[in-house]
Amino acid sequence: IVLLFIADYIANMIGIKKYGGSKAGVWGSTIGILVGPFVIPFLGILIGPFIGAIAAELIFNKRSFMESLKVGFGSVIGFISSVVTKTIIQIIMVIFFFIVVL
Repeated sequence: IVLLFIADYIANMIGIKKYGGSKAGVWGSTIGILVGPFVIPFLGILIGPFIGAIAAELIFNKRSFMESLKVGFGSVIGFISSVVTKTIIQIIMVIFFFIVVL
């Protein structure tokens, strides 16, 4: 479980940094991932990090809206790549379990 959380955080951070985001954008996106699904049940998991990264960049780094929008897009790309990464890690864990048990 810890490995999955670390993979999620790192993939999100890479996506945000690649699109010019800062630590504030990473934290905003992380908070958005946690809060988004509660505010908007189905789409909140994608919209939350997007809005969180944009808001953090606007508030803490005084970036323009277009720069913040770019960072928000990077957070969604990072989140989607983290889902793929976690899926691969979970498949490896299941294979490892079957090899050890059998």
